[in-house]
Amino acid sequence: AALLADRRYAGYRLILTGHSLGAAVAVLVAALWLEPSNSKSPLGPNGYLRCIGYGMPAVMSSDLGASLSDNIVAVVCGTDMVPRFSLGSAIRLRDAMLGLWRDPEL
Repeated sequence: AALLADRRYAGYRLILTGHSLGAAVAVLVAALWLEPSNSKSPLGPNGYLRCIGYGMPAVMSSDLGASLSDNIVAVVCGTDMVPRFSLGSAIRLRDAMLGLWRDPEL
C-alpha cells in the first residue's frame, strides 16, 4: 500500500480486476479505497482507480453501486446466474421451493 502513495508513481493508474469471487473482493477493495473519508487509502489525494469485475456476485447496495459507477464496471456474460443472484432472488427462490414442498400440485 505504501508503494501506491509513493510520489514516483503519482501519474500511474491502478486498475483492479477479478472474476466471480475475485471480482467481488476487487470491487469491495475499490469501494474502501475510493471512500473520501478513508485516511488510510493508499491512493493518495490524486489517485486514479478503476475496477472491472467479470461475473461478480452482488456485494453492495444499488445506491452504493450507483455512487461508484464512474469507477467500477461489471461485466456480465449471457445468462450467468452469479451476477444476478442476490439476497432478494435467494428469498424468492426459497419461497418458491417452500410453496412447491407444501403444495406439490402447483
